Amino acid sequence: MEKQEIDGQAVLEYLSGRILNTRYEDIDTETIENTKTRLWDTIGDALGAVHLPDIQALVELVKGWEGKQEATILGYGAKVPVQEAAFVNCTMCRGFDRGPLAYTFRGRVVPHHVSETTVLTALTLGESKAVSGKELMTAMILGDDLAARLHLANDRPLPGEMRTGSDSEGPAQRPAPRMMTMLPSETFGAAAIAGRMLGLDLKKMINTLCLVGRTEGFGGGIWDGSPTFKIGQGNFARSGIMAALLAKAGWNGAIDPFFGTTGF
Repeated sequence: MEKQEIDGQAVLEYLSGRILNTRYEDIDTETIENTKTRLWDTIGDALGAVHLPDIQALVELVKGWEGKQEATILGYGAKVPVQEAAFVNCTMCRGFDRGPLAYTFRGRVVPHHVSETTVLTALTLGESKAVSGKELMTAMILGDDLAARLHLANDRPLPGEMRTGSDSEGPAQRPAPRMMTMLPSETFGAAAIAGRMLGLDLKKMINTLCLVGRTEGFGGGIWDGSPTFKIGQGNFARSGIMAALLAKAGWNGAIDPFFGTTGF
């Protein structure tokens, strides 16, 4: 991808406006029908993984945290805070790694795990906010669209594709690494869905997209006059605690977390 002079603020404002102002009636019939099919497929993926031991352990872990009963963990009926329900439901949807993986863009088959995040995020938030079916579909489609566009705009090759050129580390043709981005595009998709369903105004929707990644400690924050540089410390601690709790519950992790293909 060639680098061009782009007004990032204008793009951000435009995207945020589209997320908030697009109506169900603006979306073509084919997209609506395809989305309905994907919605049912993705729910099936999640329900199929309900009885996996690792999912059962995760559900028991999250139920033990208690808190507001805002949204349902699929297949269990337990109600927990919405962000925790979304966390479990999205994890469950990837239980057998059978999400609707690929979509086609200009003749190019693009593999990407978007739906496991966006569909279950939309369903979970939709329940908690009691939105209509049309609003659920609209928010989900907009989140999917943003995630897909960001993924396609990424100048890194897709898994299995061959790079061209050479460098000191390897031959001119070598498989692309499996981990393509530090910050997955579906994170932005989930943020778009959440911002719309929570009824944010334009300024807050813009800030939502600006906060993606920053709330995980990604990016500077301090250089932009934002306090988000502090949040990473708490999230790193939560991630470390989660790692220990999941290990205690029976989950396993990467074989080589430091030097493996997807390692640090």
